[in-house]
Amino acid sequence: MSIDPKVVERWRRAKGRREKFRIYYDEIRPSLSGALRRQLHLKRERGEVGDYDTLVLVVGHDAVPGLILANALRPRRLVVAYTERNAGQVQDLFLPGLDSMVREKVVIEFLELGSNSHDDNYHKITSMLGDLAGKGTVLCDVTGGKKMTSAHLGIAAERFGFDISYIDATEYVENSAVPEPGREVLYIHSPGRRGVVEIEPWPGRNLQVNYSRKSGEMLYTYSRGGEYFKFEKGGFTGSLLEETSLGIETEYRKIDDAVMTSRTCARELDELATLLRTMMIPAGLDRMLRESPGESLGVIIDPELAGIPWEPVLVREYGAALPVTRVLNRDFDRFGLVKNDERHGILALLGSGEGIEGYGGAVAGLRDFLERAKIETRVVEATDPGLVRRELGRRRYNAVVYFGHSVFYDDAASTGWKCANGEIFGCENLDVLLHNPPDIVISSSCHSARSVPFARHSMAYHALMAGVKSYVGTRWFLEIERSTLFLSHLLRAMLVKGKPPRESFGTALAALEKKYGPDDSSLYNYVYYG
Repeated sequence: MSIDPKVVERWRRAKGRREKFRIYYDEIRPSLSGALRRQLHLKRERGEVGDYDTLVLVVGHDAVPGLILANALRPRRLVVAYTERNAGQVQDLFLPGLDSMVREKVVIEFLELGSNSHDDNYHKITSMLGDLAGKGTVLCDVTGGKKMTSAHLGIAAERFGFDISYIDATEYVENSAVPEPGREVLYIHSPGRRGVVEIEPWPGRNLQVNYSRKSGEMLYTYSRGGEYFKFEKGGFTGSLLEETSLGIETEYRKIDDAVMTSRTCARELDELATLLRTMMIPAGLDRMLRESPGESLGVIIDPELAGIPWEPVLVREYGAALPVTRVLNRDFDRFGLVKNDERHGILALLGSGEGIEGYGGAVAGLRDFLERAKIETRVVEATDPGLVRRELGRRRYNAVVYFGHSVFYDDAASTGWKCANGEIFGCENLDVLLHNPPDIVISSSCHSARSVPFARHSMAYHALMAGVKSYVGTRWFLEIERSTLFLSHLLRAMLVKGKPPRESFGTALAALEKKYGPDDSSLYNYVYYG
C-alpha cells in the first residue's frame, strides 16, 4: 500500500510553499511514519536493525524528518537537540506533530546547543551520549540540523559505537532539493555490520526466481509491501526445458523479422508474453501479479534465467510499469580486486558499423554530444579485440559506452562486440574489468544483452560478473533511429541532469514510447541490470 496518489497530486498542484508544506505535514507525513514503522518492524524481526531504546536527533530549520522518524520508531527515550534559533521548530511543529502514544509513553529530553559555538556543541553532544552508554541501544539520526552539528553527532555516535541513521530520497522534484513524496528512504548504519540497511516506507515489488538444474524446479519469491510469498514450478528438464527455449527463440525470430521489415510487434510481443505465462508462471503467482497493475516491479534472477524475456510477460500480461529492472544473483566475494576508486569519465568505443545506414551520422552526433557535455571523455575506434581489451583495462571509467555491431552465438568466444576488422571481442574478455570495473556499461547494439534460456553466457552476464554495477543492452535487432533516440536521452539524463542510471533508463524508454507507441519492440528490447 503506497501513499494516496490523490494527496500527492494535490501536493503537486499546490502553488505556494506554505500550501505544499501543510499538505505534506498534515497528510503525507503521518502516512509516511506509519509505513516506515511497519518496515522497521519487519527489519527488526529479521535481525537487520536493532530494537532501539533511545533515539537522538537534531531539529534544524525543518522539523519534519526528525518527526517522521520519531513517530515511526517510537523509542523508550527521545533526546531532541536544537539551537535557540530553531526553538520555534521544536515548539510549533515537532512537539505538536508527535503521536499521542509518543507524547504519553516516551521520555522526552532536550539538549540546547549554541548557534556557532561548535567546540562547545561537540562537548555537549559527547557528554550526553556518554551518559547513554550502557543504557540500552541507541540510534543517532543526523538528518536535521546544520552540517557541523550533524557531523558532531555522527562522530560522537561512532565513538560510542551507536547506530547512525539518515533520511534521504531516491528521487527529487526536478531542479530542487525537495524529495518526491513516497520516495523517502531511511538509511541505518550499525558498527561492525557490512553495508548500510536501506528501509523504504513503501518498498517496491520484487520477484526473485531461482532455478535448480538438478531437480528442474523453479522457485519464485514474490515480495510486496515487505511481505514474502513463495511458489514453485517443477519439470524444467528434458522436453519441457527444450520446448520452452525453442518457443522463446521462435518468437525472437519473429520479432527480429518485424524489426528488419519495420513492422509493429504487438502480436509477437503478446504471443511471447502468453508463452511465458503459460509455461513458467505458477497459478498462485499469476493471481498475485494481477493484483497490482501499474506498479513497478524488479526481477532478481539466477544467471541461467537471464535469457528469459521477463519484461514482456510482466508488462503485457500483468500490467507492471516500465521499466522492469533486473538484478543478477552473483558471487560478490570475487569483487575484491579493484585497485582504486578514482574514475576517468566516459569511454566511448566505436565498433563496426558496416551496413548500418546512418551509422556515420549517429557517431558524429554522439561525439558532438559528449564534447558539449563537458565531461572527461575518451573516444576510441574499436579496431580489434586486443585494442578494446587494453582500453578497458588501462583505467577505471564512470561509464563505458559501446556503439556498433554486436553478435550472439552459441558460446562466449563468438558472442560479443564486432570490431572494425571483423573480429569479435568475445564476452569472456570482459574479465579485464575485474580490476577497474566502471559503474555502468551501455551497449547500444543488437543482441548485446541476449542470452539463451537456461544458459549463462552473454555480454550482460560477463560484465556483471566482472563487477560492473549496471548494464544496459538489447535482446533483438536494433534499428538506428531508435538506438540514437534512446542513447541520447539516456546519456543526457545521466550526464547532464545527473539522474541515477535506473531513472535515466526509464527516461529513455519514455522517449521511445512517446515517439513510437506502447507496442514498439524497442520498449522491450532494452534490458537494464542494476
